[in-house]
Amino acid sequence: MLAFSNSKLPLAVISQATNYSNGAGSLGTVITPGAGNVKGSYVGLSGTFAPLMNWERAQNPCFLGIKFISGAVAAAARDILVDIAYEEVGVGSSPDRIVISNLLASCAAPETAGGGQQYFFPLQVGTTTGTGALLLQGRASVNNATAGAVTACITAYNTEGVSGASYRGVVPHDTTLGMSVETLGVVPASSRGTLITPGNGGVTGLWTVLGITQRNTYAWQVGLGINDATMNLLAYTVDLAFGTVDFKVPLVLGAQYVTTASEQIIQTTLNPPLFNKVPVGSTIYTRVTCSGTPDSNVSVAAYGVQL
Repeated sequence: MLAFSNSKLPLAVISQATNYSNGAGSLGTVITPGAGNVKGSYVGLSGTFAPLMNWERAQNPCFLGIKFISGAVAAAARDILVDIAYEEVGVGSSPDRIVISNLLASCAAPETAGGGQQYFFPLQVGTTTGTGALLLQGRASVNNATAGAVTACITAYNTEGVSGASYRGVVPHDTTLGMSVETLGVVPASSRGTLITPGNGGVTGLWTVLGITQRNTYAWQVGLGINDATMNLLAYTVDLAFGTVDFKVPLVLGAQYVTTASEQIIQTTLNPPLFNKVPVGSTIYTRVTCSGTPDSNVSVAAYGVQL
């Protein structure tokens, strides 16, 4: 059983900065994963973000959109996990904090095919000094002996205000901005999520437990991975919920993906999060439905913004 509650998408006057620019031919930043499920080195993602990130802490990015592309290789199984961290310029020499750990980016299709996994988080990435510039960074691991590459496309959305003024930008009073994300269901030793048995031939799959929340959270997102060197042309839908065996509250409804015979995963819709609040100690469930006979090693991971 699914229970529905009223959830409002936040509305605000915003500006943005991105490392993704069609006109300039810059489609994100290439990350070289560590082969054999070992995280590689961090690479800077946010050189074009500096003007926005020089604002006061209250005006640092309030929403973060992430899209992975070009991680797939034909005839290769490539489960990929990506960490997103930030470094405060002038404070230390390495990333100060991982903001989002182990985002699934498995077999992400190139942008010309529609691109891979997409995520959207209401996050306020702050600084210790209040005015320091921030650099977003990324690193990855892949469940393959060949490192290859995956590209991270990042867009940071800011609330508008007056640069240097001591007041908060325009954020609705009922919008809560988290500072980090809780990750559930990942298996770093295999660069994948929790293995799932999808429903076959359009039959809805059974609910599977991904984990139990360690903090109060909301605005959940879901990621789909497949580790199969011989994928088929199929469609998948993924649901995410919290609750009990008999009663569940939806967090993501019908996230849509397709796979290709070139071992690519394409997320066909961006699923804005439902802003249902999930208390600490809640059980997170997922289920997957496939249009035909599922590929091998289908996995799911979930990500909730910590309140």
